[in-house]
Amino acid sequence: MSIISSILGSISWFIGFLVDAVGIFVIGFTAAVVIKGLVRKVLRAFGLNKKLAMVGIEIGFEEWFSNFVSYLIYFFTLIWLVTALGIGKFAVLSFGFIVVVLVGLSLLAQGKDMPLNLLAYFRMSLKKGDVVNVSVISGRVEKVGFWETQVRTNSGDLFYTPNSVLVSKE
Repeated sequence: MSIISSILGSISWFIGFLVDAVGIFVIGFTAAVVIKGLVRKVLRAFGLNKKLAMVGIEIGFEEWFSNFVSYLIYFFTLIWLVTALGIGKFAVLSFGFIVVVLVGLSLLAQGKDMPLNLLAYFRMSLKKGDVVNVSVISGRVEKVGFWETQVRTNSGDLFYTPNSVLVSKE
């Protein structure tokens, strides 16, 4: 009888543990989706993208910021989940350190071109509808951004061309 009650106790504990973990996961990820939508609606109410576009900046700030907020919520949900699962502080801090290192490495990989592309953005005279012919890409400019310009070829392909390439060929 003692073995059966011990097994039932373990199963009961595991089910409670699993329900807690799933609950945290659902609450966190649902909150991220809902808050992302709310942030996007609030920013659209202020018309940030339109105001930025009026001064020539088309970066999609509303989408970028709402995504950033949701990623923060995802991150803290994962930390909450890992902590609730009984994984120690060392593991949580290690996970956070790995995330920071990966983000840093990706910024370093992209960072070498960022200043050049940003500088090129301000020096470019291209705008939507202009025709470009650079190296193997020729077509019409669809969108000029801080880091890259979207060029649609005659065959309908969309190329994302770094601004520094376009400035050097202007």
